[in-house]
Amino acid sequence: MQVVQQPQRARMCGFGDKDRRPITPPPILKLTVTDSEGFPLKASELDISFLIVLCDVWAADASAKVNLVIHPTAAPMLTPSNSKAAAAAISTSSQSPPGVAGTRANSESSTADNPTPAATRNLIGSLVASAAKLFDTDDQLGIYFVFQDLSIRTEGTFRLGFSLVDIGSPYMRSTNEASSRVLAQAFSEPFTVFSAKKFPGMIESTPLSRAFARQGVKIPIRKDASKTKKDGTAEEGDDE
Repeated sequence: MQVVQQPQRARMCGFGDKDRRPITPPPILKLTVTDSEGFPLKASELDISFLIVLCDVWAADASAKVNLVIHPTAAPMLTPSNSKAAAAAISTSSQSPPGVAGTRANSESSTADNPTPAATRNLIGSLVASAAKLFDTDDQLGIYFVFQDLSIRTEGTFRLGFSLVDIGSPYMRSTNEASSRVLAQAFSEPFTVFSAKKFPGMIESTPLSRAFARQGVKIPIRKDASKTKKDGTAEEGDDE
């Protein structure tokens, strides 16, 4: 599994739901399946209905997941005792098994004597992508996973981690296996999330994004900068 379209930048979306902008360009992964001798199999002949990819956000050095952040308006004043509890909660989430998003952060009850700050997801949007057979810019059929709706609440430098999971294929799961298997993992290159004031703007839509959009994938496509409005002013990245 390979990240064939790397995320480059994003504008932090904070803790509200207004004016949320996705990571740009949208991350895209390509899956190649080989036979026992290492030769690639044709995408057209493969059953991909049981394959999904899960996405998590990681520190820039890929040392730990950073799926959770403390909500600034919900966090109580920290004392030496409950600050340790809050750190432990986030640490537990950051070290979740591969492919499992850290959702346990603060759903576990906190006691009245030892309250912990409320945590919320740092990476939001569509965190799961299903496999799709799509033609690339060279008109070659492949198996892809597209993450067109990902946003990050806080500014900083991050990586995205991706886990390929089989959710029920009878060919990939043994009869005594209780849970889905992680078949492969991949990381994006580091990218920067900017504050609203520092954000340099969305990346122009890539040829691969445009090719997939023409095939029905719901990727936001920016109009060419050369297109102008009737009053003569340039368009500011409106979606087609």
